[in-house]
Amino acid sequence: LYVPLVIVVLYSFNDSRLNAEWVGFTLDWYRKLFGNRDMLQAAANSLVIALVSASVATLLGTLAGVALHRFKLRVLPLLVLTPIAIPELLMGVSLVIFFIGLNMSLGMLSVTLAHITFSVGFVALVVQARMSGMDESLTEAARDLGATPWQSFR
Repeated sequence: LYVPLVIVVLYSFNDSRLNAEWVGFTLDWYRKLFGNRDMLQAAANSLVIALVSASVATLLGTLAGVALHRFKLRVLPLLVLTPIAIPELLMGVSLVIFFIGLNMSLGMLSVTLAHITFSVGFVALVVQARMSGMDESLTEAARDLGATPWQSFR
């Protein structure tokens, strides 16, 4: 599974422009990368988007997973699990059309919201599966012993 990644890393030190064959070891590509402000800004933007979208998707997905487990609503599974079921390309195009329809500029916010939308379903599915394997008597026992709803959930 990791062999392709290792090969990419090794060839990033290759002195050839095409990477078709190994020519020699060089650090020039990394010098060019760290000298390019646009690439560094793009990497920083990607990190911000990743951190924010992962945090928000984890929070919303956990809440959705608990709700899917505890409440048997008809609409909630449709809303939460649809982004998983439809192809990613269709999801991306529909989100772009949605954001343009809202007169929203396509940038960091729209990309972050799109990542959150795509990820919430996966988190909810994992949380729902873990909740179904838990013994409900643990939560009831915590409540009987005086725990708040938040403490018993945690």
